Amino acid sequence: RKAFFLMSQSYMEYLHGESPLGHDLYLQFCPMAFDNAGAIWISEDKDILNPYFGDEMLTCGMTTDILHSSEHVQE
Repeated sequence: RKAFFLMSQSYMEYLHGESPLGHDLYLQFCPMAFDNAGAIWISEDKDILNPYFGDEMLTCGMTTDILHSSEHVQE
């Protein structure tokens, strides 16, 4: 889980607020991961599927930001 967290942080820095994919990505946060220190992950789905707690608390967390695809047109 620690490696997943570090990878998510690195990937988030690489993206700089815009998804290079053809769809939006969701930056999600679990406040209880790592003894309440919290942890992020990036998801292609806006539904919360917590990778840090699995079945125990699968929907624990929140979306904190949306990384819009490079094809996303803002009006």
